[in-house]
Amino acid sequence: MATYDPVQELEITERSWQAMAREARQPHNELHRRIIDARNQARYDGTDALLRRITATLSAA
Repeated sequence: MATYDPVQELEITERSWQAMAREARQPHNELHRRIIDARNQARYDGTDALLRRITATLSAA
């Protein structure tokens, strides 16, 4: 059983608070950053899927 570590929870809370404060100060910049992050994540996911398909094709041969 994993032990409870409140430091990790406080760290996550602190990061969340900082993100909310940043978004309140600069809502358009934060939205733009999130869009870029989502687009980059989609690219990584697409690349991973392509590599899995290539690996499956090569292993089937």
